[in-house]
Amino acid sequence: MKTCHPSIPPAARLRCTVFAAAFLLAACGYQFAGGGPLPGGVGSVYVPLLTNATGETGLDSVVTDALRYEITRRGNRVAADRGGADGVLSGVVRGAVSETISRSTIGTARERRVRLTVGLELRRTGEPEASIWSRGGLEATETYAVVDADRRATDENRRRALEEAARKLAEQALTNMSADF
Repeated sequence: MKTCHPSIPPAARLRCTVFAAAFLLAACGYQFAGGGPLPGGVGSVYVPLLTNATGETGLDSVVTDALRYEITRRGNRVAADRGGADGVLSGVVRGAVSETISRSTIGTARERRVRLTVGLELRRTGEPEASIWSRGGLEATETYAVVDADRRATDENRRRALEEAARKLAEQALTNMSADF
């Protein structure tokens, strides 16, 4: 097969092609969905512990931690207190419901799905304080295995599923925030 530039090694051509593609994407303003700054010019955000309206102990901490992690993962700053923030992201963990999705017998579940529901609001701090973004019913789901003879193992699987659902929910929330602006 004849090449256009036989003196340029294939690896160098590949690097040049990748560099050129990245340059063109950057030049046209392309960015990956959900990346970049928070909406409304919020540079730093304070995320207080969410309100837990479920019977699931500690779920407020799990979701709050997932939100804080996702904010910093995307290159934004989480403020230690309200006074040092441009905005406040607050909310309510509204539900954590499990449903059976597969069974080994009529009375025995094999897998369940947990559905985590959260309402969030991002408000600008200062005077006047204003709502920038809100969603009342963000949802994320995750499946977990039911261990017939070991309730403790099933509870641990459910806990891990809730953590994963919280991570997914945080990703979804930050993507929605960025996409709306």
